[in-house]
Amino acid sequence: MTSLPKSVRQVGSTGISVPRRQVYVPGARSFSWKADDPNGDDLVFDLYLRREGRGRWFSLAKDVTETEYTMDGASLPDGIYYLKVVASDRVSNAPGEEFEFELISKPFVVANRVPAVEWVGETPGQSGEMTIQFVVVTPAAPLYRVEYRIDGKPWWVADAKDGIIDSTREEFELVLRNLSSGGHDLEIRCIDVVGNIGTYFREITIR
Repeated sequence: MTSLPKSVRQVGSTGISVPRRQVYVPGARSFSWKADDPNGDDLVFDLYLRREGRGRWFSLAKDVTETEYTMDGASLPDGIYYLKVVASDRVSNAPGEEFEFELISKPFVVANRVPAVEWVGETPGQSGEMTIQFVVVTPAAPLYRVEYRIDGKPWWVADAKDGIIDSTREEFELVLRNLSSGGHDLEIRCIDVVGNIGTYFREITIR
């Protein structure tokens, strides 16, 4: 079974975190935070979102009473975002006597487009061998893992040519061995750091 990235990205040591969800929902982003009022007043929370490089915060939700929230990240453009939570005791105080406190998360990635494989070429080798070259491109989030398999057999991890998978474009060169003559089904599976999965299929022939 393929392991997904360790998180759907931790949102921050500033007090806002991404809790573990029981069910993985593509595009969903979950947040939780802690807040209390020294006077015991009831608190409500207003949530705002800002994309990196943009100066304006836009409203995500108002008058939230829980200390957790899940948004539909699939509706957002790919990019790096910040969440701001504004806590207010206005429901327990007269107008003008309320207090507010805000907390801004660490940056987190929204990436909805899946990784893609660009085929470079294949080179026959010795008997039963073939060298294949391909590139994996991820539109927004860095690549996390690449796997391949032949004819539906178990998956193998593919190593990038530079020795580490950590960017949005990685080159691969694999030597396939011990293949019988004839056609074989090659599958490639790519996963980025937020859990998007892209797949690729190609038939290769050993002569």
